[in-house]
Amino acid sequence: MTAPMVQTRRSFGILIADYIHSEKLFERYFAAPEFQVLHSRLCAPGEVDPVVCAVYGEDGIRCGNLGGTPVELLPKTRADPIVQGADVILSRLTEISLVMDRIGPLEVPLVDSNLVYAHYVVAVGYACRGRVFKVGVVGGVGLAATVDSRKALHRVSAWRRGSRSHSCTMMT
Repeated sequence: MTAPMVQTRRSFGILIADYIHSEKLFERYFAAPEFQVLHSRLCAPGEVDPVVCAVYGEDGIRCGNLGGTPVELLPKTRADPIVQGADVILSRLTEISLVMDRIGPLEVPLVDSNLVYAHYVVAVGYACRGRVFKVGVVGGVGLAATVDSRKALHRVSAWRRGSRSHSCTMMT
């Protein structure tokens, strides 16, 4: 007789903005009963989420503040999912990665999703794929501006990197 399989539920906390939380994006991709997605419950309905304040507030990370208020708010936001039983905390805002080393130790791992993406791209070996596009130039800006525009296009296009598979036609 074989032992019954025991399904383990994985719980993880997510540091995201409240408006992303309201869309239930992670719940769609990490569904129960296999996963339990935990969010910070620190603000009442109608109040501003501390994660939003830390990142987007007047004195937030987006404004270039990598210390002070944002660093003080984030430990509180990550502690609540831990209390709820999170096995790991996933940072889903790019800006949080900038201050992760300043927000102190955790009882559970704090995963930098930007770093995960970067490691994945390197491991899989994605090649840089250029997007094909057409550029139209309308005359009237003057010959010097047209020449400058063409030089700029060549600097950022595949043509500059040796590909001769496309041509650039400018009209003045």
